[in-house]
Amino acid sequence: MIKVNGSSITLINERATLEDKLELENTIDSLAGDGMGTIYLDLSQTLYLPSELMGLLMWKKKVLNEENKEIVISHISSTLMAIFESAHLVDFFNINGNTKID
Repeated sequence: MIKVNGSSITLINERATLEDKLELENTIDSLAGDGMGTIYLDLSQTLYLPSELMGLLMWKKKVLNEENKEIVISHISSTLMAIFESAHLVDFFNINGNTKID
């Protein structure tokens, strides 16, 4: 389940599902279509992402970058941060000091 507030999307489930993937994809497409240049993603409540959802995020980030738009991970759980680090995705998603690790 996700929650949307302006250009921010919060993934609420501790263990994201394929249903979350579909909902997230539709929401990202909708926000980008509405002209949002930056979409913020809050993963602070999420401890697990299925590989399909991770792939979606990577693909959407690439597509949006080509349109001069972006997905920014604004918050991330320490558990997911460890996964992103081990998969060498921290640089891809530009997770840095501006990202709050919860």
